[in-house]
Amino acid sequence: MFFDNYEYAKARDTAESFFWYTFADYYIEFTKHRLREDFESEASKKAAQAVLYKVFLSCLKFYAPILPFITEEIYQLFYAENEASIHLSSWPEEIEIEDFDREGFEKVIRAVDEIRKLKSQNHEENIKLKTEVDLDKYKNFLESVCRVNL
Repeated sequence: MFFDNYEYAKARDTAESFFWYTFADYYIEFTKHRLREDFESEASKKAAQAVLYKVFLSCLKFYAPILPFITEEIYQLFYAENEASIHLSSWPEEIEIEDFDREGFEKVIRAVDEIRKLKSQNHEENIKLKTEVDLDKYKNFLESVCRVNL
C-alpha cells in the first residue's frame, strides 16, 4: 500500500516494525524452543522451520526495494531455487488462518510482554494483568515460551 502511494519511508518503517517487533521479538522467540534437537515433536519442529523460512522470505521481499543488494545476496544464499532473483519474484500475499482467535492471542501477547517486563526487572511478585486471559487455553504455550509454571 505505501509503495503504491510512493510513501517509501512509511513502507520501510512498516517493514522494520514487522521484522523486529513481530517476527524477531515474538515469532522467533516463540518457536526457538521447537527448533532444539531435544524437542519432542519432529513434525512441530519441521512446521516451525517451514514457517520461519517462508516468513523470512516475505521479510526479504518487503526490504528488497529499499535494500536491493543485500536482499539479493541473502536471497541467492537461501532462496534462489524459487526464482532467479528476488526482484523477479512475486510480492508476498497475506494469508488468513482459519479458526484463529486473534483477540485471545493478542491478550496472550500482552501477558507475555508483562511477564518479560517483570522478569527483566527481577521482580518476584505476583503477576497481575488488567485484562483477563484464558491461561488454561494457552498454558503449554506460555510455559514453554516464558519458562514459567502455571
